[in-house]
Amino acid sequence: MPKLRNKDGLTNFMCDKIREEILEKRFPPGAPLSEIPLGEMFGTSRTPVREALRMLSKEGLVRVIPGRGAFVTEISVEDIKEIYEIRRALETIAFQSAARRIPDEALEEIASFWSELRVKAESGAPFDKKIVAEGDRALHMRIIEYASNKRIREILLSLQSQIGRMQLLALFSLKDTLNTIAQHEEIIASMRSRDEEQIRKVLHNHIVLSEGYILSNFLNA
Repeated sequence: MPKLRNKDGLTNFMCDKIREEILEKRFPPGAPLSEIPLGEMFGTSRTPVREALRMLSKEGLVRVIPGRGAFVTEISVEDIKEIYEIRRALETIAFQSAARRIPDEALEEIASFWSELRVKAESGAPFDKKIVAEGDRALHMRIIEYASNKRIREILLSLQSQIGRMQLLALFSLKDTLNTIAQHEEIIASMRSRDEEQIRKVLHNHIVLSEGYILSNFLNA
């Protein structure tokens, strides 16, 4: 692979690549992340690798231990519970405030994705179920961007890599893809209604179910 030249571009490139490897579990929990092999793997020098690892440590995907190096963070039951406790508390507030700000056009765009996914699922045609996890993450990020509380928005967006990693755990424990699609359609319908109490109920139910799927998969792995 030819080396990229722009320093910021290199760092962002490495950050994206290492994040992808972690989320796809090609770099498993606890795996060492050595600068030289990673640089050789992706055609970069050690410096952008080092900077990328620091960025990913802030996202909670990498743990840097002085004198020992960088490692993919482990996932524990406590980690899952803490992340989902934050989601239950803050996403509800974020979605309720976003309902007052998000335009109908944005909701239509989100709804279109899930409608197309439903058609594919009901047809029985094979499709990559990782699309469900990616669509879930995209829905939450898109709506959170319209939240009025800047600090809540920043906290939730900063957790997206960890949430995405946990959602991919849930992906393999979902036995009913159509049920998952229905949950997201219900979220969209509640956002369209602009009814904050309905949004709270629907979102809380979705997050609780998601946490249950993940914990079940994690404990039975």
